[in-house]
Amino acid sequence: MVAGETSLAPTDLRVCRLGMALGAIAPSTSFYGADRQATFRYTCRMEKTAAQDQASQPPPEPLPELANQLFRAPLMLYKLGWGPALGWLPLLVLTTMDQQSGRPRHTAVEYRRHGSKMYVFSAWGEHTDWYQNLLKHPRVTIQQGAQLFAADAQPVSDNAEALRALYLFARNSLLYERLFAGMSSAQAADLNSLADVAQEFTLVRLAPVDEEPELPAVELYDEAVRRAALVVAMVIAMRILLWLLRSSVGRRP
Repeated sequence: MVAGETSLAPTDLRVCRLGMALGAIAPSTSFYGADRQATFRYTCRMEKTAAQDQASQPPPEPLPELANQLFRAPLMLYKLGWGPALGWLPLLVLTTMDQQSGRPRHTAVEYRRHGSKMYVFSAWGEHTDWYQNLLKHPRVTIQQGAQLFAADAQPVSDNAEALRALYLFARNSLLYERLFAGMSSAQAADLNSLADVAQEFTLVRLAPVDEEPELPAVELYDEAVRRAALVVAMVIAMRILLWLLRSSVGRRP
């Protein structure tokens, strides 16, 4: 806005945009005074320039399909029946009850353990479906490796407990240090800075209960799919083994 000019009312801006839609820089301004006409024309030019700049920018690229498949990979491995082989990884399948349909929903998430309790966090805050589901139905099912058990899920509200859980994730992990720093107002993800921003994270405590799970485990793929996946995995493993053997032989003097 140029000096000494007044701003336009929302109605004026709508008229201006209508004029641009009809192909003019600005609609007729004969019913305005001289100052208002100058303001009107200036604002319309700015509106047109902003619209052209926005149109010239390429649309945001969607998440690559490879990234989507990587996110789904742990759950797919459980569906193939290979869950018991993944017990050494800090991954679990969290089964919640869909708050709309009542159907079980499975999500693979990373966890950290402290005593008998397990902690998970949502990288997308409170907007994830699984977090909203457990708020309404706290009883969940956990599948970790060959283990299957029920648990009560509760959001972490205590600052000291949240800090302890965050430290379990960030400890000896440069990836989580950068992730936590980017997700919060902290400049770094060390113990001192996390103490000030612990409440900015969406953390959930999973407390196992000595009861039968109410929600089912991950449903396995049919037998034909699992056999085909096993054959593919064996072929890939053999090719990797042969490549390693050839590499070791080629390095010998």
